[in-house]
Amino acid sequence: MLSFWLTLILVTFFFIGRHLFKRWFNPIFLYLISWAFILYLYDLKLIIYTSISDFTWITVSFAFISFFLGCLIVYLGRGIYNDNFSLFLEKLDITEPWDDDKQKKLKRIIIYTSVIGLLAAIQHWYALIKEFGSFSMVLLSAGDIYSMRVAGEHFGKIPYLVLCSYAAVFLSAIYSAYRNKFTYLVIIPLIAVILHDAANLARAGVFFSFVLFGVTFITTRFFFKSRYSSEKYNDNKNIIITVVIVVVLAVGSVSLIKMVRNPIEGKYKTTTIQLKQLNESGLLPTSVYLYFSSPIAVLSKYLDNRDEVAVWGENTFYPIYNNLNKFGLEVPLEAYPKGYFVPMWVNSATYIRELDLDFGPLGILIVPFVIGFLSTFFWFKYFEKGSLIYLTFYSFTSILTVFSVFYMASRLTFWFFGLIFSILLILYFDRNQSNSKPQ
Repeated sequence: MLSFWLTLILVTFFFIGRHLFKRWFNPIFLYLISWAFILYLYDLKLIIYTSISDFTWITVSFAFISFFLGCLIVYLGRGIYNDNFSLFLEKLDITEPWDDDKQKKLKRIIIYTSVIGLLAAIQHWYALIKEFGSFSMVLLSAGDIYSMRVAGEHFGKIPYLVLCSYAAVFLSAIYSAYRNKFTYLVIIPLIAVILHDAANLARAGVFFSFVLFGVTFITTRFFFKSRYSSEKYNDNKNIIITVVIVVVLAVGSVSLIKMVRNPIEGKYKTTTIQLKQLNESGLLPTSVYLYFSSPIAVLSKYLDNRDEVAVWGENTFYPIYNNLNKFGLEVPLEAYPKGYFVPMWVNSATYIRELDLDFGPLGILIVPFVIGFLSTFFWFKYFEKGSLIYLTFYSFTSILTVFSVFYMASRLTFWFFGLIFSILLILYFDRNQSNSKPQ
């Protein structure tokens, strides 16, 4: 029954989104496809989770309605803000093809930032090997390393430098979209992110970078196709190849990191025979299914209890609070959300839990509205004006949309600083540059 109603809602709002945005790939599509993915997986019942309360379904529905209303308000008010909102954002224009100098400058920025991120990741591995004696001992101590990282131990890694990798991923997506193909410039920052997350025994950064690349690449390519009269943008083969490569790399690296961290697969309580068989065949690792299908069950558990306490805005503004603490603010923060037994311990409970903790029930209505409003606003402004700054804000706001099925992504350090680094690099890229006419 869940799949029937979910499919009905999907089809209905897919067409509504297509009508509003004139393209299938839009903010409403991203929200729907993200939530549909985890809900379809949950409905497969390959792991028998605890039941979902009616109150949970109502809450999820209201959050989506708020997001949709935010999108709709922008659509209806476009005539007003188009005439009254410009500021400095309008000057960063890419409405004409770039000359060779412009392309080379973007390539240099991508290479430099990628190398910085890669060196930071290598330094982190060096610190781990120095701490544990050898590479093999690091792998054998993966469980201990993960526990120590959760407790706050970072083994002498240099902070923040690896964040350049996420800005490089973003810029490489723009460059790849301009060239309409998967370029080698994408590989270096993605490797840097994978190496860094592997050292941390984490997966969020890998997933984040691949979503950032995918959203930016597809959106930018649609823009170039709509603006430039070039035959190369009529070839959809490259976009399919690029998306497939990105998905395979993302799933593969996330699965590998999970296997290193916890090599025992298929041992979760209430795992079905079908999932065990899929796991043994290598088609669907149990941990991957658990990762993507469990958040709705954890959310239901949270809403049944609602006994957690947080500082106002703690999850939404976590990087800000965390950095202010380094200057003596002393705000009590939880680095990782509480886990719930569903019937295995999982701590991802969608962004609805974070919003309720941060702002109460009103947060579940207001924040999705704001995300829908901003993502739609920046989407329209980007396609109307061609500003890379608009694209930057749209891509990172879209991360909030996609990650809403796990948690409020603004709590991630690499979301907050990745946005700042990307804006600074875009401003540098555009400085003293002018677009050339087609040759």
